[in-house]
Amino acid sequence: KHSILMVDDIEFNHKLAHSVLDELYDLREAYSVKEALEKIKEETPSLILLDVVMPDSDGFELLKNESHEYTQKMQAYFYNEFLIYKASKK
Repeated sequence: KHSILMVDDIEFNHKLAHSVLDELYDLREAYSVKEALEKIKEETPSLILLDVVMPDSDGFELLKNESHEYTQKMQAYFYNEFLIYKASKK
């Protein structure tokens, strides 16, 4: 299975994602950008779903991070309650 890392501070969004994606993907969770960076270092996901607004920082901070090879060329989907935005970094 391909893996998806979901980065969101809201538990309901994680539950919703699991209900939709669990059968097809290995869905991993992070509740902050810091936790997401740790999980990326453990195992590189196929895709990252990022909440735009979180208490500690926003999803764009993860995209700007240069500390891991994956974050230098990753593809991610950012979302909030109004939009979904695809971001590529190469």
